[in-house]
Amino acid sequence: MRTDKWVVSIAAVLSLLLGMGSSAWVANAAKTSSGGRQTLTFDGIARSYVVRVPGDLTEHDGPVPLVLVLHGGGGNAGYAESMTGFTAKAEKEEFIVVYPEGTGRFLKRHLTWNAGHCCGIAMERRVNDVGFIGALIDKLLADYPACPTAA
Repeated sequence: MRTDKWVVSIAAVLSLLLGMGSSAWVANAAKTSSGGRQTLTFDGIARSYVVRVPGDLTEHDGPVPLVLVLHGGGGNAGYAESMTGFTAKAEKEEFIVVYPEGTGRFLKRHLTWNAGHCCGIAMERRVNDVGFIGALIDKLLADYPACPTAA
């Protein structure tokens, strides 16, 4: 698990670039190329995230970056995807983009992140969003074999 120090605050957009070994990645690409909505249970909560894998990365030679985009307070993965344009950028620049979701009273809307001093139900319930992001990165590294190049 990653330490909490490198994820100091949950912001609207967080990008983390990770290099991926091409031969190992190609082996997993066929299984995961469609991406889409996935879940990861962390601290007893089923957490959703959306993965977008550009269509032609199986022919890519060399490291492939991974970018995480966090939605703003009250948003969700769909809003983050449509508002930021990262999916189109990922297709053009050949990187994988992941849109994790916060938590809230409703399953897919009005979601927030626990920033310590705010926000909504995530703060009230003391949701460990930093731990979730660390666990998600670990899962993505397992699903898409990679060597971290930035932290």
